[in-house]
Amino acid sequence: MLVAFQRLGLASLLSLGLTASLGSCSSVDGPAGEPSSQQSTVQFALTSSALPSCTKSIDGEIWYVWSAAKFYVCKGSNSTWTETNISGLNAAVKVTPLSPGQSCSAGGMTVKFGLDANRNGVLDDSEVSTSMNICNGATGATGATGATGVTGPQGANGLNGANGLNGNNGLNGATGPQGATGATGAQGPTGPQGATGATGATGAQGQTGPQGATGATGATGAEGATGATGATGAQGPIGPQGATGATGATGAKGATGATGPQGATGPQGPDGVVGWDSTAGGGFAFLGADGGAWQFLGAETSISIASGQKILVAGDQAVQAPDPSYQAWVTLCYDSGSGIQYWWPTMTPVGGTGSFTPVSITGIISGLPAGTYTVGLCIGIVAGTGFSTAQGSVSALVFN
Repeated sequence: MLVAFQRLGLASLLSLGLTASLGSCSSVDGPAGEPSSQQSTVQFALTSSALPSCTKSIDGEIWYVWSAAKFYVCKGSNSTWTETNISGLNAAVKVTPLSPGQSCSAGGMTVKFGLDANRNGVLDDSEVSTSMNICNGATGATGATGATGVTGPQGANGLNGANGLNGNNGLNGATGPQGATGATGAQGPTGPQGATGATGATGAQGQTGPQGATGATGATGAEGATGATGATGAQGPIGPQGATGATGATGAKGATGATGPQGATGPQGPDGVVGWDSTAGGGFAFLGADGGAWQFLGAETSISIASGQKILVAGDQAVQAPDPSYQAWVTLCYDSGSGIQYWWPTMTPVGGTGSFTPVSITGIISGLPAGTYTVGLCIGIVAGTGFSTAQGSVSALVFN
């Protein structure tokens, strides 16, 4: 019996250990224990209130109610939904985050697949049959910086502070006449500061005498009336610095200019995993013949890809050939609606042993054009007829 559920988003898988219930029986028990010959595709409802009306037109349909975690079958004869049982193993998947490092420079996730053999509702380490790392794409380059906004107008200048008081100027002494340069005598004691004589004619440059000691600074005289401008006298000593006036108040700040436009966003970096689907099924016979066409084993799923994307497919199935002379190949296959095509790098031979032979295959299918594909394990019979399958599962991840 083929059990198919709606597609789950990848974020749901981080907390969901049970992805689908696998049916290995060929009939569904009614409420009185009587077998029903009706075989149906199991459909999915979040709550029992979401079930459709049970009428004769859908008699025998089987639905799985998520909130109750139970299967129900429609009894069209009395228009009632009745709880039922479907035996079989559970297909399980575990997805854990992968930090950036040697395996994946930008981080990603580790995906593990297998069958819940002990039926505890989780994928134990001993039940893992396939494990693979899926890496995230590198971060895209930063976009260019936007142009600088226009500068706002200049704020008004604040008021100037008041000027400090000027100190009093000392009186200029009268300029004495220039005497002739005599021979340099011995350095005598420094006499008192004489009055400045009138400026005489410039004599010839004499030899530079030794530096005399600096005389004491005379007291500052009272400010006299400004007389007529006379000849420029010698530079008088600099008066003391007047006190600094108080600082004027700071003017108001001008308005801020408008912000420039946002720069263009850089190109999008490549994504990691972009899609996921899983299903389970099996438990029916193949009436194949020597050289027959490829046939899915009953646990295929449908997945859509864009141009350049790849599909990671992981399948688990058990195959039985009752006669030792029977021979076949099991591999991954895909079908876009124009016929089943096999993916040759993953072929596994299966011979007649009289018991079920478990087959686990994981591979990446690439180079397909954009579209929707059915993917899963398939069989190509070389010799013999009557091959059959037990319960199995297939999971598919789409990534760039």
